[in-house]
Amino acid sequence: MEPSLFYSEWDRIIREWYANKNALACLMDKGQTLSMDHVPEPYYGDMDNCSIVIINLNPGTGLLEQHWNNRNNPTMMVNEIKQTSYSGFSRSFPMLAGSGKGPAPSVKWWKRRKAWIDRILNSAQVDKRNMPFAIELVPLHSKSFKVAQTDGYVKKMATNYPDLDVIEAIEYAIAHSDAKMGLAVGRPIYDVLTQKGFDIICKPFSPDPGIKRTYAVIGRKEKILCTWSSGSNSAPAKAFTGHEKSIIQKYI
Repeated sequence: MEPSLFYSEWDRIIREWYANKNALACLMDKGQTLSMDHVPEPYYGDMDNCSIVIINLNPGTGLLEQHWNNRNNPTMMVNEIKQTSYSGFSRSFPMLAGSGKGPAPSVKWWKRRKAWIDRILNSAQVDKRNMPFAIELVPLHSKSFKVAQTDGYVKKMATNYPDLDVIEAIEYAIAHSDAKMGLAVGRPIYDVLTQKGFDIICKPFSPDPGIKRTYAVIGRKEKILCTWSSGSNSAPAKAFTGHEKSIIQKYI
């Protein structure tokens, strides 16, 4: 894995998208559910200088500030990316930096997720000064991406764009993180990563039988703490801190 190629290849693809949004046609899924109208969000943060790695499935529905039609509007995020390059914009993790740059819903979502990340870092006794590194298994926006297609999509990307191999990027980033671990919220992420050869270190279990919250640990050299809750994509509540600390101490 060569981080500079990962960054430069995404910069090239997104730069070409500004000239012609159909430049993303080669990255579309079989069901054509991904968006070519919104700037891709493959990652945020610096994989060589991060506290921990968080893996997401997909950046979700594209917003007005990310739309191709607003690429020349100086008040919009999509224009700032155009001016600086995607890597120039994203590597400081602007949604979580002091400036809080980015669409308000994205900033709000990331700040909620960061609260959980910070609790994990506290439990792992890791310094929180560095930003996390976040990476998407499916980097284009979508209203209705079929989760069952994720494994095939990840394989297609690795074959057609080896410098963008998301599995290699995840492993590299975890190995270079302060915590030496990754995080994932959502059963589909657990399913994809185990299909890609990550070993099951701790089988899925619920630490509280009265609450539908599941944890698992997977990995090869580096470990990933996975969690999910039926019908929700939210990070665990503060009440799970003790359980998470025990899992980290035992398995990570």
